[in-house]
Amino acid sequence: MFATSVVRGFLRRPVVRIGCSSLGVIGLNTAVHAGTAVPSYTLQDLGTLPGGASSSAAGINNSGQVVGSADSGGATHAVLFSGGTVLDLAAGTSGNSYATGINSSGQVVGYSNPGQAFIYSGGTVQPISGTFQALGINDNGQAVGSTSLPGASTRFQAFLYTNGNLQVLTPPPSSNDAAGAAINSSGQVVVNVYPGFTSQTYLYSNGTLQQIDGLGGAVTEGHAINSQGQVVGDSGIGLDVQTRGGPEHAFLYSDGTTQDLGTLPGSLSISSASGINDAGEIVGQSTTASSVVSTDSDGFLYLNGTMYDLNTLTTGDSGYLITVGVAINASGQIAADAISPSGQEHAVLLSPALSPTATAVPLPAAAWASLTMLPLLLLGKRVRRLLA
Repeated sequence: MFATSVVRGFLRRPVVRIGCSSLGVIGLNTAVHAGTAVPSYTLQDLGTLPGGASSSAAGINNSGQVVGSADSGGATHAVLFSGGTVLDLAAGTSGNSYATGINSSGQVVGYSNPGQAFIYSGGTVQPISGTFQALGINDNGQAVGSTSLPGASTRFQAFLYTNGNLQVLTPPPSSNDAAGAAINSSGQVVVNVYPGFTSQTYLYSNGTLQQIDGLGGAVTEGHAINSQGQVVGDSGIGLDVQTRGGPEHAFLYSDGTTQDLGTLPGSLSISSASGINDAGEIVGQSTTASSVVSTDSDGFLYLNGTMYDLNTLTTGDSGYLITVGVAINASGQIAADAISPSGQEHAVLLSPALSPTATAVPLPAAAWASLTMLPLLLLGKRVRRLLA
């Protein structure tokens, strides 16, 4: 039996098991982020479906279209946020579904329960035969995710889907579960493998699988990749390399080197990177000094060697608490999740403000204490692994 969960990184990464990319949107960044200026952002609430109260983001393309899921008043449905509207990709169907990635052409991938991956293209949702979850798509329409093959000894294996052909990418031994988490337009794939209660990340490139070194702990999971082949995710930093548990930090893998990105100041030593663009701007989530428990987080932007709390970079007093930066596109727009003033989780779009000279303001230690005392929504989503 499977139980599905939409989680991102240590909180809510959509992958099998397990868990939330997603496609790391690619493209060259431009004027707003020139030099060492720290951008400021305006926040747009992307809304929910009629009859529903909550929504969450999973990916963004270079046109600012965002995909994710939303409460439909009885089930969770895959949705596309575009042009101020919320398009229900599962309208007329029963059960839960989740959109996990989108490319520059507006093609969307995701999955429904019980496990069935799909591609949305040209107004039509088509299943990907023989697959369980689709987690990322590139500009060439190639999709990655997980599949359960008849007669296989594993619960699921990583796949690459190209023009109707399904290729299994799971590295040996074949008894390990695996999932394709993200893909760039060169066809490089982030593959996460789950031997027992640990996890490892591989980069599939030019027909070869190469393991990415973690930060020393038992858990390493990649969540996004840009066109340069840079990978971001989270990795354990503890000395116990046999079991899960302990602190995990966001990492950047680039040119054979894995860098610890650290956490926001005063945190409980837990962070996870969810998205990266071609300019090397990284978004994710981190616990903070005001975190009540280890599952509370603030969204972050990692820029020029510094991690900034996204809540300090938004203009005006929006009343929203940004809990995770999910993905970032070529223009620096960020798809994120936030707790709304009414206490509901909503998908939001952060767009760089016109001024390129804004600077980050340190977050007061207790500034968000009243919000983070809210019961942390959908904790059931924030699990790490599917258990049989």
